[in-house]
Amino acid sequence: MPETSNRQKNLLIVAIVVVLLGSVLFIIFSSSRTANKSDKNTGKTEVYNDPVSGKKIINQEGKVPESQTTGSNTAIFAGFDALLNRGLTLQQVQKVYDSLGSYPTFTKEKTQISLAVNSIQSVPPQDSDPEYRWSIQSHIVVNKKDTYQLKVYYSGVASAQILLYNESGSELLLDSSASGE
Repeated sequence: MPETSNRQKNLLIVAIVVVLLGSVLFIIFSSSRTANKSDKNTGKTEVYNDPVSGKKIINQEGKVPESQTTGSNTAIFAGFDALLNRGLTLQQVQKVYDSLGSYPTFTKEKTQISLAVNSIQSVPPQDSDPEYRWSIQSHIVVNKKDTYQLKVYYSGVASAQILLYNESGSELLLDSSASGE
């Protein structure tokens, strides 16, 4: 009798292990099939490392990238999260998105605006500035080819003035304070 009892226990243990293993495999395969179906529905995916911002860009047809602005603008911003580490708040970075995203040259479909993270310079307030604001300067590259200079004056939590210059810095193209932002 003890042999029969041990055999039944062993069979029961094997059966439980088989059922658990089968359940785990079923969950793994069913979730991967669901992921494959959703990928097929959205179209092709382009993945690349942006050399300007150093960020990985995942551009999936039919999906809105996380770094895309809201509203009618379809600009994709890469590397602008680095501004948070340089003293800007989320509200101020959003003002940068809104200002650059509304600049007529950048409102074309699928515009990518990359912040040259390695060129960021923080400038402390100047005594000559009556508002005593900090500023950040950097280069941005639009659609991997056109370079501009970006300057952001900021103070407090929400105040930000965005200035956009041509590549040489000789021509002011955008002043967010002139548009009432």
